Amino acid sequence: HRQRKLEKEAAQARILVDRFSFALDRIPTYIFMKDQQRRYIYANRSMLELFKCSAEDLAGSSDSRFFPPETVARLHETDIRVLRHGEDTAEKVTCKGKDGHLRIYWEIKTPIYENDKKTSICGLCGISTDITELELLKEKLEQQARQDYLTGLFNRRFFMEQGNAELMRAQRYHHTLSSLMLDIDNFKKINDRHGHQAGDTVLKRLSDVMRKMLRTVDIIGRIGGEEFAVLLPETDLQKATEVAERLREEVACTAVTLETGMALYFKVSIGVASLKDKDTDLNTLLNQADKALYQAKENGRNRVCLA
Repeated sequence: HRQRKLEKEAAQARILVDRFSFALDRIPTYIFMKDQQRRYIYANRSMLELFKCSAEDLAGSSDSRFFPPETVARLHETDIRVLRHGEDTAEKVTCKGKDGHLRIYWEIKTPIYENDKKTSICGLCGISTDITELELLKEKLEQQARQDYLTGLFNRRFFMEQGNAELMRAQRYHHTLSSLMLDIDNFKKINDRHGHQAGDTVLKRLSDVMRKMLRTVDIIGRIGGEEFAVLLPETDLQKATEVAERLREEVACTAVTLETGMALYFKVSIGVASLKDKDTDLNTLLNQADKALYQAKENGRNRVCLA
């Protein structure tokens, strides 16, 4: 009688396990279990398809069979935290597959205990969700939030954000800091004579020249239609003037080829200002450079003027 009861309970348990396994196979995420030695003892269908193997073939395999060494080391680290210390882990994991492609997963792992008393851990259960597309979209949206759509430079909002941080750093450590304000000379004439597409090409070419001529630490932004601002950390007024002059000369000999095949040359006027007072804010510094820029326009354009 007792034997029949045990057999009936075992059969019911197998039915339950089969149903449970069937349900897990239909979930479009990766579910797996590992033993104390970090070897796979279970994987749902999604995981088996990812690994391109059967359940029988997977049993007893370790991560090194499916992932390159750096990924294996990272997975090993979290497995140990779960298996030895009983931690629940939830983190972003970047995996390079054997095909060399990078995928990003959100992975949750939890310990499996031998009994209800939770005294001994016999393995772990993990759920992993592929969030690569989501992360790429997030990155793209963040980029769009800080970039000017046409030139790829910082937009006004992000330029001010970065600029304020740089100004505070310069004031805190008593470092030099200078600003440039640039404006394309006779930009309206370029648009009127050659069309807005030519105007856009000029803006893009100027941005390329600035990226080429300036340092990676310099903060460059398009803050208006044809108006650009630059912050030069660790740069005094004299050095900033030299930078502005080199930039002006480089722009003056840069041509844009129009659709007609004609070469269009354009020029810029630049205003330069330097941080003098520890109480100066970013708007004041940019306004000083802007006044110098206005002076350069008044004095005949294609020139550099100092605040």
